[in-house]
Amino acid sequence: SLSAATATTGLASRASLLTEVGRRLTPLLHAGELLARLGGDEFAVIVPHLNDPTNASEIADRLIGALSAPIRLDDLRLQVQASVGIDVTTASRIDPEATQRNADAAMYMAKGAGKAQHATFDPVLHGHLRESQQQAGNTKPGIPSAHV
Repeated sequence: SLSAATATTGLASRASLLTEVGRRLTPLLHAGELLARLGGDEFAVIVPHLNDPTNASEIADRLIGALSAPIRLDDLRLQVQASVGIDVTTASRIDPEATQRNADAAMYMAKGAGKAQHATFDPVLHGHLRESQQQAGNTKPGIPSAHV
């Protein structure tokens, strides 16, 4: 993962690694699309005019593929893998904070599916997951029968 790779390198190498990631991803973008580093090892790609939401998966596959070849920094050979979270918004629902939160939730779903994966935010599935987490958090352990 990019997190592990940046953790094992020095500050200068970390900056070089992040620069190389940006160099590999930038050519994949079309006019009007934006690549931004959010901080740490997280990047965002904004695609303002996505004609077909299924194209988001194709874009994610290209991004993941661009990072599949090892990155050489000095005498290090780093294997970087990306997990991509996708949130498709509409013109009637433009909320940058919600979009980032939804993409983050999808990214964690992708990480849970394995390395070099992508997932699209699904509000229904996300609602079920949150309910499950809340119920699990509200469940108190039972009293062992020996203590009754």
